[in-house]
Amino acid sequence: MLLEVKCISHAEYVLYNTGRPDNYMWNCVTSAYAKIGDIHTAFDLYQSAKKDSRFCTSSCTYVALLKSCIKTKNIEIGHKLHFDITNLGLLSKDVFIGSTLIAMYIKFGMLARAEDVFSKLQIRNVIIWTTLVDGYVDLGWNREALSCLEKMREEGILLDAHAHACTILF
Repeated sequence: MLLEVKCISHAEYVLYNTGRPDNYMWNCVTSAYAKIGDIHTAFDLYQSAKKDSRFCTSSCTYVALLKSCIKTKNIEIGHKLHFDITNLGLLSKDVFIGSTLIAMYIKFGMLARAEDVFSKLQIRNVIIWTTLVDGYVDLGWNREALSCLEKMREEGILLDAHAHACTILF
């Protein structure tokens, strides 16, 4: 872990001290801090990038930030990210951001928020549905999980191995 932090610190030094940092560098350093659980540094970098019109946060960076919010139990930053994601119109376009946001709210026991995110997604594939089903199962809401599985079938979503495993749990 110390080696990772030292390497990230060097990468951050390069980011700030090159004449022209690029979008890729900014996203890599932000994601790296998020992945090691330093959500505050990662979010500070994200906030800095937001202020500079040259930079655009990637889908992978949003996912890393949201997962770091789960890991560090930081719902406040998670709410701020959700707000930005919604304002940028990413929620309706990106399955990975949507499923991670649903997972975050489920991990914090905020099922109504998870369901609200789910309801706003334009793309509902097996990943999104299974994330919601997993949440219901984790919280002991078996009827809702079964209802989701039935709705998946009705919408023509083919169950993957993970979704089938969920049905065995009942």
